[in-house]
Amino acid sequence: MSNASLDDDAQLVEGIRRRLDEDVAGLDSATLSRLKQARQMALAVAARGQHPWWQPSRPVGDWLVPAGAFASVVATAVALTLMVSEPGNNVAREVDDLELLTAGEELELYENLEFYLWLPDREQTG
Repeated sequence: MSNASLDDDAQLVEGIRRRLDEDVAGLDSATLSRLKQARQMALAVAARGQHPWWQPSRPVGDWLVPAGAFASVVATAVALTLMVSEPGNNVAREVDDLELLTAGEELELYENLEFYLWLPDREQTG
């Protein structure tokens, strides 16, 4: 950073400090007393390392990483379970189907196509 920007920052901080001091000087003694008590209590709590009930003792982000990792493992397990319904049998069936489709011979299915079209109708009616 350049010296000019540091000077500008220092002037800004000094202007804010002066404005806050002027605002504090205008407060009544009861408000100043309550502010001083609150500051002392906050300093005492910070010195003991205790946190008020509304503030978490650990930063919120500390539990996000383990929770995200657990969710990823569960999602992967569910996906793998759904993908593999019958291990080993699917591959064998796909290879058999591929062999039938790539064979140079005509299938008997085509010779009796009318019968295979008629068969489901017959099974439904009788």
